[in-house]
Amino acid sequence: MKVNVINEYRVEVELAPAEMERLGVSFESLDWGNIDTRRAVWSVLDALREDGVSLDLSGKVLIEADRGPGSVRLRFSVLPQRGSPYSAKSLVKSGNALLLRGETEPDALKASRLFKDADVRVYRSGGAYFLLVRGSYTPVQLRAAAEFCEPARPSAVTAAYIEEHLEAVRL
Repeated sequence: MKVNVINEYRVEVELAPAEMERLGVSFESLDWGNIDTRRAVWSVLDALREDGVSLDLSGKVLIEADRGPGSVRLRFSVLPQRGSPYSAKSLVKSGNALLLRGETEPDALKASRLFKDADVRVYRSGGAYFLLVRGSYTPVQLRAAAEFCEPARPSAVTAAYIEEHLEAVRL
């Protein structure tokens, strides 16, 4: 397990295939609704704590999973507690894209303006707006965007589906 502590709010963990097998999960099976995924995540967090890396898990935590070269990368980001409208623990799995869902066009516009150095594309479906953020983003940008949009559920929306089937919006 390779650990990269970005700052006190964000940690990246790279898991080799043998570690994923030991934890009883694969990239394809990662889903917060699956008890095996939750057990694996808590095992990783316990290992981090034993290594002296601590995150404040009393509030909201965004957990992202990316497939790396021969590994799986998990990113844990502690989000602000004030005014965030989404559930305390979420797992977002989207390749290299961050997925955000906004309820209104003004919310999507405000969130999209926060990611100045990233490629942000906005799509609409019904009354919801989906932001695909590709490239790097900081924990500060993520926390600020959480005030306007929520992470999309991986089982409901994927980057490929959004790009193929939803209406692109210019904000």
